Amino acid sequence: MAASVEQFSSLVSRIYGAALDGGLWESTLTALLDALGGHGGALLLAESGSRRFRSTAIGMDGAGVMAYESHYGRMDPVPSMLIAARVGNVFSGSHLATPGEHRRTEFYTDWAKPFGTGDGLFASLTKSDGGLNWFCCNAPLRDEPFATPERMRLLQLLVPHLQQALAAQHRLADAANVTHRALDAYEHMRHGVAWVSPGGKLMHGNSAALDLFRSGSGLSLAADGQLRAGGDEVNASLRRLIGLAASGDGDGIKSAGFLSVRRSHGGSPLAVHVLPVSAEAHCMDGHVPGALLIVVDVDERGESRPEILQDLFGLTRSEAMVATAMLSHGSLEAIAVELGVSLATVRTHLHRVYSKVGVNRQSDLVRVVQTVHADLRQRPHNGFPS
Repeated sequence: MAASVEQFSSLVSRIYGAALDGGLWESTLTALLDALGGHGGALLLAESGSRRFRSTAIGMDGAGVMAYESHYGRMDPVPSMLIAARVGNVFSGSHLATPGEHRRTEFYTDWAKPFGTGDGLFASLTKSDGGLNWFCCNAPLRDEPFATPERMRLLQLLVPHLQQALAAQHRLADAANVTHRALDAYEHMRHGVAWVSPGGKLMHGNSAALDLFRSGSGLSLAADGQLRAGGDEVNASLRRLIGLAASGDGDGIKSAGFLSVRRSHGGSPLAVHVLPVSAEAHCMDGHVPGALLIVVDVDERGESRPEILQDLFGLTRSEAMVATAMLSHGSLEAIAVELGVSLATVRTHLHRVYSKVGVNRQSDLVRVVQTVHADLRQRPHNGFPS
């Protein structure tokens, strides 16, 4: 019996829904098998360069699926036929062998027959370096072939949609991987990075930004997620800079800006850079941010790793310890106390460091040490305000 337009439309909708949510493939396969009249079936990947199989199977015994993936899949004549065929072709069991010939094979007697299959419809969906993706709709082997003209036609009409859905799923997976890698780098930055709406509401921020906002010293989050800076005058300045970055001036020209925000508990001010973003930029929820904020906490020291200086400049461990200590101490006396050595020893190490690094002044050495140490932190966060 041919599928109605409504049934076909429902199947197509299910297929594309599964492309967006992989958890829907099982229910989608169930609907496809019901429409085709199959007893079971699967979406399979025959991995390139090996004889391994991965599948999403419906209506099949779990032990049968495991036996197929681990052993009997290598005897199945279907993958070889589909690999040799053009992508998109649909085949039936009768394309493989006559029923009499098929019944004499080890694959049929030891696997297909015990698990209630032996006939069906098969379609090659995609081929790539990763292997072959294909669809199968299984049925018991009987005298009358399973592949009626109506079933063949329905699967032929569904194949292009299955192909497009798999291609979309792969592209979405690739995009998600790129996003996760970018967010991982973004999360390890020592400086605060935050996306805000044109109205100044926090849309996304890395862990450094959220730690600063939650501390409430200088920058803070209101109950509705609005980012606030200091008193009313400073907060108005921040709103103005966000507006210029998000919407531009009277001529629509967007611009970057800078704001110094004093902390309520003292210490160095926060350096807030407000930057425009491209129209193509989107946050995790799909909304377009108004501006990008880079918040530099001058008092937050990055991780100092003496071994980096050892590798780069051939310093000894003691010399590298003195060089990295320059980042957090303003005097050689304080360094001597921290390291538990004499002031003369610190001076000796420092002169050797100057020679190896190629500098003559303490300020130049500090600049080099700051440059070679990446501004990283080790506290990942999900990045969303709470």
